[in-house]
Amino acid sequence: MDTQNLFGKQKNSEEKKLVRSIACGDELDDQPLILGLKQGQNRLILGNSLDCFNLISQGAVDMGFISSIDFSKLKGGWKVFANICKVSDSESRVKLFFNKDLSEISTVAVSEYSSTSTVVLQIILKELYEVECEIVKNNLGVKSALKEFDAVLLTGNSALREAAVNNTFIDIGEGWRELTGLPLVYGFWIGNELIVNQNDHNQLKASLLWGQKSIDKIIENTHGKLFENYISDNDSKGKSGNTTGYLSKYLSQTIRYNFGDEEKDALAELYKYAFFYGFVDYIPDFNFLG
Repeated sequence: MDTQNLFGKQKNSEEKKLVRSIACGDELDDQPLILGLKQGQNRLILGNSLDCFNLISQGAVDMGFISSIDFSKLKGGWKVFANICKVSDSESRVKLFFNKDLSEISTVAVSEYSSTSTVVLQIILKELYEVECEIVKNNLGVKSALKEFDAVLLTGNSALREAAVNNTFIDIGEGWRELTGLPLVYGFWIGNELIVNQNDHNQLKASLLWGQKSIDKIIENTHGKLFENYISDNDSKGKSGNTTGYLSKYLSQTIRYNFGDEEKDALAELYKYAFFYGFVDYIPDFNFLG
């Protein structure tokens, strides 16, 4: 695949067709998806999953990476780009940290922009632990949150940092695998069906390919920002070990980006449970491109 042409190195009319406004995340595990896109002429709008959903649902962008649960809130008009998603098989990017026995948990603090993780958490607590709890949107740090709530749900970079120094958690991806036998799909690329075409799909695939070949560089560029002041302040017992190796394993083994039949089955199972428990109003259809 000619990544030089796809990412704006050629100067011709085809280049103009590939210039898009794109909403996407900026967490560590988003970097392999967007590394190539950063090299081209696209207008990238980086933010959390709630920011992305708002931009997508308002029609303010041509394309975007949307969380699995947020996709069910859209009214249609979007193509799903085939073959690419963010997924984990068992160990995951979502951790529930707690300060009492799971059977006694009654309140859980969650971020306002972790819609998929929050839904999966509630499904797992109901199905595996027979626990009903109050979900409270709160962005306190773990130590502060656990003084006020029984547990706190962390995702992405926040979960990575805390899990490096604190092993009192359950992994939500492992719980989902235990319940369903399937991986946990966090989100995928979609595009306005009146705008996007196969060239856009090719660009996303090339970007991911570039990113997967650049894992070491991604870690080198993000490691300091991810763990700056965190390990020294929290790792009094030296649990963190080799954080570079920790992140390398995360990006090369824990998180995957292929969107195949098993991932489609996993999404179908997620929407089935979410609909059953009233977390979504309907089970969405997928109109794939590519």
